[in-house]
Amino acid sequence: IGHALAGHLPDIPGLIWTDARLSEPVVDNTDRFMAAAGKLFRKLALYRNPSASVEDDVASLERDLRADIGASRRLTAQLSRRRVARYRARALTEAYGATPMPRYRVGRWADRAFKEQRADLLPSIAIFLREHTGIAGDALGFGTRLPYTWRDPATREQTDWYKFQMAVRSHLEECWNILTATMPELKADQAVRAVAGSSARS
Repeated sequence: IGHALAGHLPDIPGLIWTDARLSEPVVDNTDRFMAAAGKLFRKLALYRNPSASVEDDVASLERDLRADIGASRRLTAQLSRRRVARYRARALTEAYGATPMPRYRVGRWADRAFKEQRADLLPSIAIFLREHTGIAGDALGFGTRLPYTWRDPATREQTDWYKFQMAVRSHLEECWNILTATMPELKADQAVRAVAGSSARS
């Protein structure tokens, strides 16, 4: 979502990698992470207190994150355990809430939403991706159109999985509105394709 053609490379803290699609193709994820962390911190801090002076806190946050991520390099996978240990130690300090960071487990949020466990669906995902060529990007643990059953249909809208899907939909709609506001021909083209599709179905 958002960077499917680059795979997981944009997700790895401290990684330096090359994105041939860019005019300046060498990317240092740490720089990107610092920019994102600063913007998120400012937005949340100013939401809580619109008159707050936050720049010193932003600078402190960036220093701490840079220290925990470590030096940027081309290969970082083998360093992830030590990096996460630094995050966990940082979370225990007073400035960061003095609260233990929960252990991450892949698929936990999906397992809480669905009866089918992630491990049970992995073979289905592999089969699905083999049979549906042309899919760009990551399978987010379930792929597209794979069957699943809600643990509790009555409370499905309270699950993190459902909320994430709704947030993605909202984000895509907002992006589409921005694009069509600047390029109205996209909206016209979409309308033509919708009519053509409707005619074909009837």
